[in-house]
Amino acid sequence: MCLLGQQALEGRRVPVMVSGKTLPCFKPFETDARAGGYIKNRFYSGIRPQEYYFHCMAGREGLIDTAVKTANSGYLQRCLTKQLEGATI
Repeated sequence: MCLLGQQALEGRRVPVMVSGKTLPCFKPFETDARAGGYIKNRFYSGIRPQEYYFHCMAGREGLIDTAVKTANSGYLQRCLTKQLEGATI
């Protein structure tokens, strides 16, 4: 059996808003694993709308991290290249 598991945002569980909910469909201060971003279903059998939303939140964060890290590594590569332009072996 396969499942998606816990979805993390910034390395933590899905945050609780001021209302005590992670999403409007959950009860305030609900301690259920589903309310915290745990997805027990799989894509093959279908995931619930709340699970889809949590998965999209984590996916967007992953895309942003990839874009930022690519820019940082590209800048580091450029700096190293510029520093080593005059080096001779």
